[in-house]
Amino acid sequence: MTLSALLPLLGQKKDKGWRKKIAGWKQHWQDYSSARAEATADPVNPEAVVREISQRLSDDAVVAVDCGTATSWYARDLSMRPSQLGSLAGLLLSMGGGMPYAIAAKNAHPDRPVLAMIGDGAMQMNGVNELITVKRYWQTWSDPRFVVLVLNNRDLAFVSWETRGTLGAVPDPASSSLPDVPYADWSRLLGLDGARIETPDQITDVVDRAFAAQRPFVIDAVVDANVPLIPPHLIGEQVMKIAKAEFSGDPAFFGILTEGFRETVLATVRARTHRTKK
Repeated sequence: MTLSALLPLLGQKKDKGWRKKIAGWKQHWQDYSSARAEATADPVNPEAVVREISQRLSDDAVVAVDCGTATSWYARDLSMRPSQLGSLAGLLLSMGGGMPYAIAAKNAHPDRPVLAMIGDGAMQMNGVNELITVKRYWQTWSDPRFVVLVLNNRDLAFVSWETRGTLGAVPDPASSSLPDVPYADWSRLLGLDGARIETPDQITDVVDRAFAAQRPFVIDAVVDANVPLIPPHLIGEQVMKIAKAEFSGDPAFFGILTEGFRETVLATVRARTHRTKK
């Protein structure tokens, strides 16, 4: 009723300048993010993996995302369409919700394909155990497609980047590093399916296999923890603190520069300067 009353008060705007400006910003962001996904990484760029998966998602796909770096790549690189559903477990930065969300979604919509996007921290916390639950129920689902993407960077990378950007400190490996675990092997041991991505040329084949599989499939993507989590609007204080951390003996210093951190920061600073001049 309220909207009906407001509609007659809305006038048609002939000046489309503001809309074109917004479209330009969006296109700039898309081009920038696409370029980031093509950057060299050691061994694999996580954004490249997520963008490849984004192209494979059907219109009825359901996506469940854990907190951490998975949240960043979900926001930047996964293009959701209106008919798809997405659930994010990252508002309180409490790891471990991605897999339960995905299982709940699959039980609620057994005829729809489900993707779980989680980091190796969450996978080690409860994901490896939740795969036993998947094994128990998957044959009751009318559509067996249940893809688990594990972003395996052997680190609590979101914590590491927060330490750099918020505290200006070097991350402590004792509290952030994780052991490398063969998640795909564990999946196959349970009678499910899976494969590991260790080089960029494996991405397309493994993603194709995952979404064509007739049983749940784990993608163990060995990705680079040094790909920077740069927000759309980076403030000067964040730049200075990250730089301070890097020049204070961060062992990831050279890797971060290789992944384009310097270029990313400079591009952001240039964009902020351009907006300020306007």
